[in-house]
Amino acid sequence: MEQNLIFSSLKDSSSGVLSNDDLHFFYYDIGLDNHTGTPVIYKDNKETEAYKLSRKLTIEAVEQDKLPSNFQDGKICFVKYSNETDVEAFFRHMRNAFAHYNIKHHGDFFFMNDFYDEKCTKMSMIGKIKCNDLFNYCNLLLKQRESL
Repeated sequence: MEQNLIFSSLKDSSSGVLSNDDLHFFYYDIGLDNHTGTPVIYKDNKETEAYKLSRKLTIEAVEQDKLPSNFQDGKICFVKYSNETDVEAFFRHMRNAFAHYNIKHHGDFFFMNDFYDEKCTKMSMIGKIKCNDLFNYCNLLLKQRESL
C-alpha cells in the first residue's frame, strides 16, 4: 500500500525492510510506551540536547507550513497539538509511522513519514536519521522513566 508516498523516491525499495531489532524497538519501546501514556513525562534535557548537538541532529516540532517536503539527513520534523509536549508528539508520530508502514530502513538510515489523512496526502512528520542516532536519542529519553 505504498501509493504516492515519498518513499517511492528511494532507488531500491527492497532494502526498506525493518530488522528484528527495528521491530522490537518500534513495537515495544515506542508503541507500547505510547499505549501506557508514558511519553508525556519525557523532556529534552541537557543530555538529549548535547547528544543532538554532537550528532548534528534536528528533531523538532514545526508549524504545518514549515514541514519540509523532502528527506534531509539527520532531520525529523513533525507537527504537534497544542496540548502535547514536543517529545510526546515525536513518540506519537513514530508510533503512527510504524503502525501505518511508513518507516523504511534503507542502508544506515530510517526514513519516516506520518500523515493526517488516510490517503497519505497531508503529511504531519518527515524524517531521515541514522538508525543508531534514533536508537541512542530515544534511549536517552526512555531512561527518564527509570528516575520516576
